Amino acid sequence: NEKLDLNLKAQLIRADTALRSFRDGGYTLADAVGEMVDNAIQAGATETRIDWDVKEVREGRAKKAKRQVEWFAVADNGAGIAPQILPHVLTVGFSTRYGNREGIGRFGVGFKLASISQARRLEVYTRPTYLKAIRQVDQDQNESWVMEEPNTTGRLFKTYLDLEEIDGGRQQEYTVEEVSALPKDCGHLLNERVGTVIIW
Repeated sequence: NEKLDLNLKAQLIRADTALRSFRDGGYTLADAVGEMVDNAIQAGATETRIDWDVKEVREGRAKKAKRQVEWFAVADNGAGIAPQILPHVLTVGFSTRYGNREGIGRFGVGFKLASISQARRLEVYTRPTYLKAIRQVDQDQNESWVMEEPNTTGRLFKTYLDLEEIDGGRQQEYTVEEVSALPKDCGHLLNERVGTVIIW
C-alpha cells in the first residue's frame, strides 16, 4: 500500500462563503434591530435612536423610480466598546459575555448575523467610556474584562465588515481605527459623551 501524507489542514470556517450563507438567516428587520437594541441594553443604554435615508433610484429602463434605503443606523448611549474589543465584535462567536446567563447576547452571533442579513456593509462607531480593556481568565477558564483609562477627551473609534471586500479578498480581518467624526448624515445620532452607532 502506498503511504498517504496525512499532514493535512483545513480552515475552521470559510469566511467568504459562510458570511454569504448567513445572509439568509431568516432575520426580519424587526429581529435585526432588536439584536442591536438588546446589545445597547446590556451596555447600560437608557436611550436608543434610529434613523435612515431613502433615495429614489431607477433600474434599467424602468420609467418609475424605486425608493431604496441608502443607509440605516441604530445609536445608543451605552458604555461604548473599548478599542481592544472593538474589532472582535464582528467576529462570529466572540462575546465579552460568552455563556453568561445573567443577560442577553451570550453566544456572540446574533448581532453579526442579524446585521449581515439586512446589509452587505456594516460599520460600528463607538465613543467608549474606557480606552483600555484587559482580558482576565480565572482558574475555571471563565473570561472577564477589566476596563481602565477613562475616555476623558471623547475619542471615537471605528471598525467595519464589508461582504464585497471579503468576497474579493480585500478584507481578511477586522481592524480598528481612530476617526475624528461620524459620517456626516449620522453625526446627530451620537451627541452624548459615550455611546455606539451601528450603520448598515
